[in-house]
Amino acid sequence: MYAVGLNHHHSSTIGYWVAVAALSIMLALASLPLLAGTAGAAGNQANWRGLNPASSPAARENASAAFNPTTGNIVLFGGQNADGVLLNDTYVWNGSTWKRLNPSVDPAARENASMAFNPTTGNIVLFGGQDADGKLLNDTYVWNGTNWNRLNPSVDPTARENATMAFNPTTGNIVLFGGQDADGTLLSRTYIWTVPVQ
Repeated sequence: MYAVGLNHHHSSTIGYWVAVAALSIMLALASLPLLAGTAGAAGNQANWRGLNPASSPAARENASAAFNPTTGNIVLFGGQNADGVLLNDTYVWNGSTWKRLNPSVDPAARENASMAFNPTTGNIVLFGGQDADGKLLNDTYVWNGTNWNRLNPSVDPTARENATMAFNPTTGNIVLFGGQDADGTLLSRTYIWTVPVQ
């Protein structure tokens, strides 16, 4: 059984990053809903539709988001607003409107962070990004539905922004790949986020 111990500041032995030299991922595409409609079939084509929710986050770019299938909500964090200010606010999208949340712990304001849902623990994992001073980060947080909790894994990927992160249901791990370091170098290292059996 997987268990996650959470507190309001730092946690230990919650999980850890493991660097791997090569990666072969099989995505269970058959379990995903078919997004594209049949070409040429009237009324059966995928399309964009503008919405007018009662509440919305402020305009921004480079925010991070992940879908939580347990709650049916999308969680959005941070980004950069129209004035160039980095944000550390948390919103959820319930399918019809946005709601701003007020957790007791917030990650530092940032943009270009990586986020993915981990169904093993039911948490969303956030990693890295760039802070308001232009410093690249390598911290790991989890969102448990009500609060952010910073973790202290024994291994951290190097600081980076714009890394790609997704859950691999075949192995039960979150996979992080690439990104850009402080020198502007594009990275090719692969890490997996592993939660220990308790």
